[in-house]
Amino acid sequence: MYLISHKVNKFRNIEICDFYPEKGVNIVFGKNGQGKTNLLESVYLLCGARSFRTKCDADLIKYGETDSLLRSAFFLSGREQKIDIFISKNGREAQLNGGSKMKASFLTGKFCCVLFSPEHLMLIKGGPVERRKFLDTALCQISVRYLSELRKYLRVLKQKNVLLKEYYKVPDGDHILDVLDFQLIEYSLVITEIRREFCEVLKKLSKEYYDLISGEGEELSVCFNSSIWKDKIVECSSGMDVMRKSRELDIKRGYSGFGPHRDDLTVFLDKKDARLFASQGQQRTAVLSMKMSEAQIMENYLREKPVLLLDDVLSELDLSRREYLLKSIEGFQSIITVCDASTVSNNSIYSVFEIEEGNLIKN
Repeated sequence: MYLISHKVNKFRNIEICDFYPEKGVNIVFGKNGQGKTNLLESVYLLCGARSFRTKCDADLIKYGETDSLLRSAFFLSGREQKIDIFISKNGREAQLNGGSKMKASFLTGKFCCVLFSPEHLMLIKGGPVERRKFLDTALCQISVRYLSELRKYLRVLKQKNVLLKEYYKVPDGDHILDVLDFQLIEYSLVITEIRREFCEVLKKLSKEYYDLISGEGEELSVCFNSSIWKDKIVECSSGMDVMRKSRELDIKRGYSGFGPHRDDLTVFLDKKDARLFASQGQQRTAVLSMKMSEAQIMENYLREKPVLLLDDVLSELDLSRREYLLKSIEGFQSIITVCDASTVSNNSIYSVFEIEEGNLIKN
């Protein structure tokens, strides 16, 4: 899988930009505020996810304009395919290969990419939401079943939380909660099993990557924490028992405290919680190991290499880790943003683009 062309119109500070990346490593350099991350963000939207910088689609539109357009071609499954994304203040719509317009979220799994930015340090430093987002972003791209079950789970969970808040006003509330809980357990069993399988491979690969990148002898371990798994729930009947036991507390607090929406990952370094005891350099190496593992797992599932997007990551690494990363991504199409092209040693062997005030020039 690789991006052939990417045309950007009225997106953030970019008026018009035609980007033709090569199949290998592409370096985009420029001073801060010139549009490097904006370009990377526009590519990331092709995978159907929300922006990694804002929840408001209107923020993506160039100031003073009413809409924005992304028009891209990519190679997948032996043929060229096309994606158009239309961004307005009402949201994002998309067309795949000239078909009918649909919600942009339905692009998920069509064009796959792995993003690594400095903000991904929150995978370790942040709360459980960041780590669940990491799992969901990867798994929704590689498993149609996971995406479907997760969407259904979140829809029913929302209904349940509304009912919990209004419980005393709703006749027959317990019966309705039983119906919703049964559905939630059904979806939970699928979601948890897919997450568990993913995390088993993630644990193995991230340890191997950390050993290679760090070279300092620490042992990285990534552990999956699941309430479904912890309570050994393997069928709906046992899940319903747990749900009913927690119902009184759920009603008091007004939301459901049990299920995959409470899952988490714990990252250990030499058996100590990396969030509390690892240095920032160790945390950065751990995150890099997890993101490289994500890319490899996606390749294993899809039999296609995802596109790698690295936003201002190289400057955060020392020379040896930088060179190891560049060696590791050989074979992947990658788009890497840096402030100074000299950050990348031997950059003459890569495709290099300069961006200034939203204008892109190939060197």
